[in-house]
Amino acid sequence: MVVIRHEQRGPVCVVTPHGDIRVGPTDVQFRDQIRELMAHGKKLLVIDFSRVEFIDSTGLGDLAGLRAAAVKAGGNVKLAGMSKRLNDLLTLTRMDLVFEIFPTADEAVASY
Repeated sequence: MVVIRHEQRGPVCVVTPHGDIRVGPTDVQFRDQIRELMAHGKKLLVIDFSRVEFIDSTGLGDLAGLRAAAVKAGGNVKLAGMSKRLNDLLTLTRMDLVFEIFPTADEAVASY
């Protein structure tokens, strides 16, 4: 199970998932909770992965879809707090070319 917390920092919503994001209930929960935030007008998002150790290909696909939906709504999704393992995965899949990635959520928020 993944627990997702969020907090509003000015116009930016910082989302912090806790736990691994894998195919099945956790990736659905992750995607649906962030889509619900977006449906309530949260268009500028930072996803802080400092509490996530693993994300599988389904979770990566969810991330890409969430970013596309945010951009379509006039917003964006930025990533922060990636472990070396997650950062290497994004580099390997070339998703580092799609997302802006920051060492901390504070830096990602400041970039908006």
